[in-house]
Amino acid sequence: MGGVIRAWIAAILVVVAAPIAVGVSSAHAQAPAEVEGATVREVRVRGNRYIEDAAVLARIGVRSGQVLSPDMIRRDLDSIYGTGFFEDVTVLVRDVEGGVGLIYEVVEKPAVVDVRVEGNKKIDSEDLTELIDVRSYGVLNEAKVADTIQALRDKYVEKGFYLAEIEPEVLPVGNDRVEVIFHVTENRKVLVQKVAFVGNDNVPDRKIKRYMQTKEGGFAPWLTNRGTFDRDVVEADQQVVQYVYLEEGYVDVQVETPRVYLSPDKRWIYASFKVEEGQRYKIGEVTIGGDFVEEEGLTEEAARLIIDGSPVPDVQENQWRVANGKKIRRFSRMRRAAALEHENWFKYSEMEQVRANLQRLWGDQGYAFANVIARPVPNPDTGLVDIRFLVDKGRKVRIGRVRISGNDPTFDK
Repeated sequence: MGGVIRAWIAAILVVVAAPIAVGVSSAHAQAPAEVEGATVREVRVRGNRYIEDAAVLARIGVRSGQVLSPDMIRRDLDSIYGTGFFEDVTVLVRDVEGGVGLIYEVVEKPAVVDVRVEGNKKIDSEDLTELIDVRSYGVLNEAKVADTIQALRDKYVEKGFYLAEIEPEVLPVGNDRVEVIFHVTENRKVLVQKVAFVGNDNVPDRKIKRYMQTKEGGFAPWLTNRGTFDRDVVEADQQVVQYVYLEEGYVDVQVETPRVYLSPDKRWIYASFKVEEGQRYKIGEVTIGGDFVEEEGLTEEAARLIIDGSPVPDVQENQWRVANGKKIRRFSRMRRAAALEHENWFKYSEMEQVRANLQRLWGDQGYAFANVIARPVPNPDTGLVDIRFLVDKGRKVRIGRVRISGNDPTFDK
């Protein structure tokens, strides 16, 4: 901040003579005058090479026509210095006709010609480069270097490398230019020691863990990737836990964001999932509505057969198509779903299978963008969950041109 102090002294006590007065000959230089209360007639920037004048002037609050005060100058010096682009900032004052002119003289920090990461093995350089806030062909900014170090460290923590070290190096290459290198020491990965659940009174731990991607390290974890901690995977497992409960009929289940704890020696991770199970439901009434097309066999009766787990009937003659001289049922490739029977335990996978088969029913009649929404509506008083399917058939589409690619030695025909 020595430059700021010198600038403040210059602002209060100095009126620069003709040799420093920009654009004013010695004949026009005036005798020293008090800065306090003077009217500003011009504001200029000097000494900048990489940072444009407009960028510096944007940080200056003093404008032509204003009455000058020491507080105004101090504020502008702090604003310019706070950008982090300058080693020193000085304000020079000279008398001009009708007031004073201000010259903000800056000394820029070195220009960055290259930025790179070295020493990384477990995370791709491309993924780390995206986090770098220091840009080539810009001016070195220590604040952005510090921000980049934190972003890189956070990335390694996210992937389980809690012991990773990031060290920056500013390497001069001549002509007031530098290279910025972030040296990475990854160290060993922190492993998952324990995955725990709180509130799972009716679904045992082993049944939930079976479907999770996050695994406990167990015996000799260094021989395999088992137990590897990844924050993204742990957060995705929150949805997995919820799905397991939906499959068991707990429609109202709530799974909080998992909490992750690091052991004092930074060798192990402990992950905890808090669950509010709610009530277990059986299937109540199953209804379907939306876009039916009677003449094409897309009727509520046909949809009910799918919901009940029956194959689709041959409603009309046009339910058959001819391929290679053979009659083929249009819906023959449809998967048969388990029936959504009244007072069976609700299973999310069965509801989704029925929804997908309903969507195929409309798709096989040319409604390629048909959308079927399944909405479970639980009733805590009865312990039943009603399921409502809503069909939006969209527009009907026809096959246009058929293109084949990659068959260089063979003709399309």
